[in-house]
Amino acid sequence: MADLSDDLAAAVEIAAAAGALLRERFHAGLDTPSFKGSRRDVVTAADTDAEQLILAAIADRWPGDSVLAEESGSTDRGSERVWCVDPLDGTTNFAAGVPHFAVALCLAVAGEPRLAVTHDPLRGETGAAALGEPTRLDGAPVRVRRPLHLEESVIADNLPTEAAGGGALRRPLEPARGLRETGSMALDLLWVAAGRFDAMAYRRSDRLWDYLGGELLVRGAGGAVRELEHIPGFALAGDAAFIAEIGGP
Repeated sequence: MADLSDDLAAAVEIAAAAGALLRERFHAGLDTPSFKGSRRDVVTAADTDAEQLILAAIADRWPGDSVLAEESGSTDRGSERVWCVDPLDGTTNFAAGVPHFAVALCLAVAGEPRLAVTHDPLRGETGAAALGEPTRLDGAPVRVRRPLHLEESVIADNLPTEAAGGGALRRPLEPARGLRETGSMALDLLWVAAGRFDAMAYRRSDRLWDYLGGELLVRGAGGAVRELEHIPGFALAGDAAFIAEIGGP
């Protein structure tokens, strides 16, 4: 496997630069949201400006790499190296003045995540990992947490509504001490990796920027990701034994 340390360091710098832009814009409070197809799918000028900053940095450092970005879509340069870019994960929070959002970058090679960075601009925290290496939060290794019982756990809930199929997975999790919907999948997965949440329940989709890098962070922290056979498209991330226990057959 190629050494990814230089790529990871550069990705951390790029995410931090985008985060600085978001932090300034958040405190200015001038970004009015608009909507992409539904009132639940929000975008602001900060999303597009941060994405352009990231895309320009990628094109400058890795001109042959392809990109899959939330706002501008796919840029196929014929490379197996594809950067998945979420310039502002948690736009609804950002637009409402809720201080909980992140920048998320992931490099996939032939569809497999190889490095990931999640940067929290307001807390000044950065989670980073490369395949085969431990996940680090601000340079210090982190580990997933294993609660003794479901009733003692706090689980990040990024499931859709009951009508959209989320209830089938949410109901078995209801004995948990707390189910938390934070509005940022990237931070949820980072916090699972850091042992703040005990697990995360979510739906996978073609929006790879939402979760692909976060899954690598969880695995690099000693955790696992389990897609549920009895509820296709839904997944749990966390300690392997714990998510096997709560995920059912």
